[in-house]
Amino acid sequence: MAKQSATPAQNLLDAVRPAEADGPLRSAVLSTYGLSLDQPNFFEHDFLPTLLGLGGVRDRGYVAPVALERKLAESYCALICDAHALAEGARPSLRVDVVPIALPRHHAKIVLIHRQRLVRVIVSSANLTHDGYRSQREAAAVLDFRPDGGLAPAILDDLVAGWVATLGGAATTPLRAALANAVSSAAAWPARPVKGPVPSVRVVHGGGPTPLWRQLADAWPRGEPVLSWRICSPFWPGPDSQTTPFETIAEVLRQRDASLDQTELEVICPADVAGDRARPVFPFALLRGLRERGFPVTRGRLVPARLETLEDEVPDRKAEGHRALHAKCVLLRGPETAVALLGSANFTNTGLGVSPVANIEAGVLLTCPVSMVRHGDWRPPLVEAGAVDWATCASHALTPPVADPDDLIDWPAHLRRVDLDVQWGDGPDPAGTVHLTFVAEGFVPTTVLAPGDEPDSEPRELVRVETCPESGWVGAFPLDPAAVRRLLVRRTVRVRWGEPARAASFPINVLDAAKAGLPSVLGARPDEQQLLAYFHGRIGEDDLLALLEQRAQQAEGVGASANEGPPADLQNYLIREFVESLYGLEDTLKTALYSPRALESALLGEFSPAALAERVLTALRSGRRSATAAAFQIAELVRVVAGLPTGTGDADHTAIAEVLRRAVDRLLVLVGQAARMPAFAGLLRDPHFAAYVRASLPRELAVRFLGAAEDEQTPIEESREEVGHDSAP
Repeated sequence: MAKQSATPAQNLLDAVRPAEADGPLRSAVLSTYGLSLDQPNFFEHDFLPTLLGLGGVRDRGYVAPVALERKLAESYCALICDAHALAEGARPSLRVDVVPIALPRHHAKIVLIHRQRLVRVIVSSANLTHDGYRSQREAAAVLDFRPDGGLAPAILDDLVAGWVATLGGAATTPLRAALANAVSSAAAWPARPVKGPVPSVRVVHGGGPTPLWRQLADAWPRGEPVLSWRICSPFWPGPDSQTTPFETIAEVLRQRDASLDQTELEVICPADVAGDRARPVFPFALLRGLRERGFPVTRGRLVPARLETLEDEVPDRKAEGHRALHAKCVLLRGPETAVALLGSANFTNTGLGVSPVANIEAGVLLTCPVSMVRHGDWRPPLVEAGAVDWATCASHALTPPVADPDDLIDWPAHLRRVDLDVQWGDGPDPAGTVHLTFVAEGFVPTTVLAPGDEPDSEPRELVRVETCPESGWVGAFPLDPAAVRRLLVRRTVRVRWGEPARAASFPINVLDAAKAGLPSVLGARPDEQQLLAYFHGRIGEDDLLALLEQRAQQAEGVGASANEGPPADLQNYLIREFVESLYGLEDTLKTALYSPRALESALLGEFSPAALAERVLTALRSGRRSATAAAFQIAELVRVVAGLPTGTGDADHTAIAEVLRRAVDRLLVLVGQAARMPAFAGLLRDPHFAAYVRASLPRELAVRFLGAAEDEQTPIEESREEVGHDSAP
C-alpha cells in the first residue's frame, strides 16, 4: 500500500500508468500544491500522457498536443491546485477543469484515477512536477479498489466526503459527480474476504475543524506506551515557535496515558551534502527551545537522508543527479500497535494544524498491529555516519535549513471561477458567454479583462463587477466570436481589483456541456468530405488531425476559414458517399459506448454526427445542397444516433442515455434552424417525405422532426445543462 519513489520498481509515475485489465479511464481528479507547466512541461508532456496510456517522455518521447487533446476528451479530468502554481498565467489544456485554491494554502497531493475496473487513490508527498514524480525522495500510499479487492469501499466513501467538505464551494458539480461515480463503482464491486488482522486505513484531511496532529494523536490506543517515534520531513517549525507539533502531539499522548519515558525519537532530515560526510539540516534553535520547554522525549537521533542517487535506484545502474528529501511521514510504534500518518503535511505548524490557519493537507492514517510494520518500512536511504544525538547535539552538528517558502502572490481570492460557454453550433466562428463566480464574503470590486488581438497587445475590458450578491454568482456576459477565439487561445483572463490596484492572470474553464465541441486544432474544422472520409475509414484520425493543423497554419494571420464543402454539382456524389459512410459512423459510435465522456465526444465533438449535420446545414444555406438532400442526411443521422444502445453497465446506463438524448436534441435543433428556410419547411410537409421519416424514426422523434415546420422558432433547444451548472446556486 505504501511506497517510496526510490527504485525503478517503485517509480511513482508507474502508479498512474494504465493496465489493460483495468479498462478505459472514466475520470481523474488530481490535487497538488506545485505544478510544472514550464519547460519541461512535466504535467502535459509526461504525467497526462502516462495517465492516458500515450507514453511519457521516458517511454516514447514527445506526445503531440492534438493526440493529448483527443484522448482527454474521452474522460473527465480535474486539477485542484494552489493558486501560486497558476500565478504566472499558465494553465493546461482547456479539457482539464482547473480549480484554483487561494486561501488557505492548498498543499494536499491526491491523485484519484477511476478506470472501468479500478479506482486507484494515490496520497503522497509529491507535487505534479518532474522533481516530485521522477527525482525527489517521496512517500506515497497507493489504495486500490477493484472487483474482489481487499480494501473496504467505505474507505473511499470517507475519503471523498472529507475531500468535498474541505473544498467546500470550490468543488464544482462535474467534480463532485466524478468523485461520486468513483464511490458508486467501488461500492458495486464484490469484496474479497481478508484473512488475518485488518489494519484501519483512513484518508484524513487537514485544514478542516480537526487538525491533523489531533487526528494522529487520537488514533493512539489509550494506555499503551510509545516506544518509537519517527518523523520524516524536509521542513520544520520556525525557530521562534513557542508551540510545535512535537509538544502538541506529546501532550495528547500523555493525556491518553501513553508513557513517553522509553520513547526513542528518530528525526529524518535532508542532508546538507552528498556522501557519507552529510549532516542533518535542522533548525538548532528549535531543538534548543524544545529542551528549554521540557519536551518529554529526551532520547533519539537526527539522521540525514542520502542526497546522492544510488546505483540501484535508476535503470541500468547509471546513477545520476541528486534525490532531495521531500517525503513526509510520522510513525508511532508501541509494544502492540503502530500508527502512521503519511502524506502531504510537513512537520510544521501550518502543515499539521498547530497554527490557527492550517494548510489544506491530505494523508493516510494507518493503525495496525506493530507486527505488520517492519522497522525499515517507509524509510529513505540514510547516512548512518551522519547521525547526531538528539539530547546532546550542538549547533555546529546541524546545518540551518532554508525557510519554507510562503510563495506570497497577488491573487483575487474573492474570485472563485471564470467559466466560458461556447455556442459551437453557430458555425466556424462561434459566439459565447462568460460566467463569473465570486466568493460572497470579502468581495472586492473587480474588472475582468480579455486578451487583445495581438500577443503583446493590451488586454481589453470584458466586464466590471461592482457588487456581488450573497450567493456569489454574478451572471453571464455575452462574447463576440473574436473574444471567444482569444480566450480559447490564451486560456486566461486578466483580473484587476483593490486599492491600490492589483492584477493577476486567472484561468478560464470551458463549461462542461461545451467541452465536447472543443476543437483539437484551433482555427480549423474538418469539412464535410473529410468527415465522410473519416467515417468511411479512408482517412485515420491522426492523418485528419495533421491536415487540420496544416490548414490552421496556412490560415494563421489571414483569419481562419473552414472549407465547408464542394460546389452544388457534386451533391449526388456526396450523398452516395454519405450513405456508404453511415455503417462506419455507426461502428465508430458503438466503440465509444464504454464511457459517457467518450460517447459525448463521438456524438457532439469535431468528428461527430452533430459536426456533419452542421456542415450539411451550412451547405443548405449557401445553396450547395437541396432541401431534400439535406433533410435526408439529417434524418439518417438522427436514425443512427437514436438507434444506439444505452450500454450494458448499470452504472453507465443513465449517463449514456442522457448523452444520447442531448445528441438527438442537438440534431433536432439543426432541423429547426433549417426549417426557417421555406424549401426545407415545405419538404417537411410533403406526405411522401413524411412517410419516409415516420418509417425511419421512432414515433416521438418523427413527430418532433416533422413538427419543426410548424413554427420557424422551433421550441426545441439544445440541451446545455443549465447556465451556471458548474457553480450557479
